[in-house]
Amino acid sequence: MKIRVFINSDIDAEEINIENNTICLYFKSVESYKGFRSNFSLSKIFKDNYNENISFSDALGSINLSRFKKMFKRTKPILRYHSELLETIDVPIIVDLSYLPFAEKISILTNPLVTGKNLFFMDEYTTGEYITLKDMISMYQAIILDAEFIRKNNYSETEAIYYVYQKYKERIYKKEGKKDKCSISRSLNQIIKRDNIVCVGYSNYLNAIASILNLNVFPLSWNDEANINSGHQENIALINDSKYGIKGVFAIDITWDSKRCEEDETYQNNISHFLVPMAFDEIEKKHKGLVVPADMLYHSIFERYKRLQFFIKSNSPECIIDDSKNLVIKSINQLYQILDIPPITLECNIEDEIVKVKSLGRVAIPLETLKNIINNVTPRSEDDLDNMIKSSYHYRHYQASIAQARLLRAILGTKK
Repeated sequence: MKIRVFINSDIDAEEINIENNTICLYFKSVESYKGFRSNFSLSKIFKDNYNENISFSDALGSINLSRFKKMFKRTKPILRYHSELLETIDVPIIVDLSYLPFAEKISILTNPLVTGKNLFFMDEYTTGEYITLKDMISMYQAIILDAEFIRKNNYSETEAIYYVYQKYKERIYKKEGKKDKCSISRSLNQIIKRDNIVCVGYSNYLNAIASILNLNVFPLSWNDEANINSGHQENIALINDSKYGIKGVFAIDITWDSKRCEEDETYQNNISHFLVPMAFDEIEKKHKGLVVPADMLYHSIFERYKRLQFFIKSNSPECIIDDSKNLVIKSINQLYQILDIPPITLECNIEDEIVKVKSLGRVAIPLETLKNIINNVTPRSEDDLDNMIKSSYHYRHYQASIAQARLLRAILGTKK
């Protein structure tokens, strides 16, 4: 039997869910959790898996109460932070700061009244690991240094992303040991202290820097089609870089471009997976047996559009079709807002907008622009720049365009 405990003031009612030998309890407040922890009232009412009222006694069933109490008191609850007074908490609790604005996280962690007694912390970059207040502050101090360097050099969006990409691809991919926790190679707290790092670790670092700099860079997780317990993570960037005139949706896969071993020097001039247009990243990932995710903003647009098409073909009621179209438009406008594109309305031609969104995932960056991005962050000789550019998707794109143009001229008999 396993027990997991959560505290979240957003929930409508306190819940108890039992599934796969795991008991999950959800409380609306720290006080409610503490009250239950003190007396384990058998008559306390929860909502069950089916949203029905159930007493704790009935939910517990044949589970031994004495054993449950011991395990419950050893289990630290995870508090999804909203506006709690952390300094008043007098029982061990894990405070989840995930997806709060970076400035708010720092404000909480550096509050002189929050001493860290009874408190542990986690966020979206610790990948399930919970750590002390001191370690959480140290973790952020490490990435703040990189963010300050980027700001000091006034890097643009793409330059900032390239800075982190080129710095962390110098790290050699190294899995945790068989007896180690998986967080050793994934949690930001761990990868800045040791040499273990896997795809989630690379991705977490770029995501964390992006959150400080307010860049629209997010984790992008792929499932392995042949193994549900395996997968891969990279980053997706929604870029609107006025300095270089770049506007589109790109993938950055630090893992696949990282240094392979101590003797490897080829990684230095390899940018195969830096700012790959999303549509072409999908082709490569699918070829590797990875399943395209549908929970990211960009990909959710196409999933919602597929659903809309299904309702239209099924002659669904007009209200269902309108609701579905509104969801598509809402997702498109979220993307357009980030990329500074005028919003659309219900009267738009949705097919035209889908074509437009797809084109954002196929944006090719001019080779001279790519050279300037690299050279402004890590100055290189012209020969090195040429070698680096030849490894990029964008070079292959332009070479293919030239080949197509030559073929077209040959077919049409057009002179040079």
